[in-house]
Amino acid sequence: MKQIFIVLLLYFLVAINGLSQIKGCYSYFIDRASHDECKLCLFNNGYYYLGKSDHVASDIVQVLVWSMGRYIVNNQNNIVLEDVTGFKMELNLIADKVMFVKSFKWLLDKKFVLNIEKLDSESSLIDLDFNINALKKEREDYNRVNKRIFKLKSKVYKNEYGYTFYIIPNSKYVLKYRGVILSEGVIKRNRNELILFDTSIKYNFYLLIGDGYLISKLIPGDYRGGILK
Repeated sequence: MKQIFIVLLLYFLVAINGLSQIKGCYSYFIDRASHDECKLCLFNNGYYYLGKSDHVASDIVQVLVWSMGRYIVNNQNNIVLEDVTGFKMELNLIADKVMFVKSFKWLLDKKFVLNIEKLDSESSLIDLDFNINALKKEREDYNRVNKRIFKLKSKVYKNEYGYTFYIIPNSKYVLKYRGVILSEGVIKRNRNELILFDTSIKYNFYLLIGDGYLISKLIPGDYRGGILK
């Protein structure tokens, strides 16, 4: 029994040490001219967020969180990100950089450089009050209540936040955020529901079809259910 306790204690100490060594904010510049960057922040308490910082004015920075949740350190060089919606991404630690080895296609092989080592234990950008089962029920209820099958009136849908959704031939889709291809893959329809299978992370995202618009339930980065027209 004592030996088991010692093994568990050592495992706990190794895990804590791993978190302390990799915590911080890592950045990849999407556009150096405008200083727009993609940022991955790993916090002391095991939470993370991945997002895009846009310099919309000289003194205003707007952040969109594309993914948030918990991260796990498998060893000193490998980290798994577990998004609150269920999908996973994986990255490797290389000196003061991290590189995505399983993620959305555009992030693969991108090297993020450590630029902030000391972080608070929490971030106001992370919201873990999230219920996947409730979203599933909302989609099922929407299909049940809306007996009429709505037509897809366009091949391109947008919203004011910078999202653009493209339906392309051969049952494919592309989802962009301010010019960045956020997700792409195969699209399938179930009555008034569009199922978006991202072929890189092997995960389904969802849009509900309305009369001339789409409702996110959910797409990457939209945790509230926005509308695209």
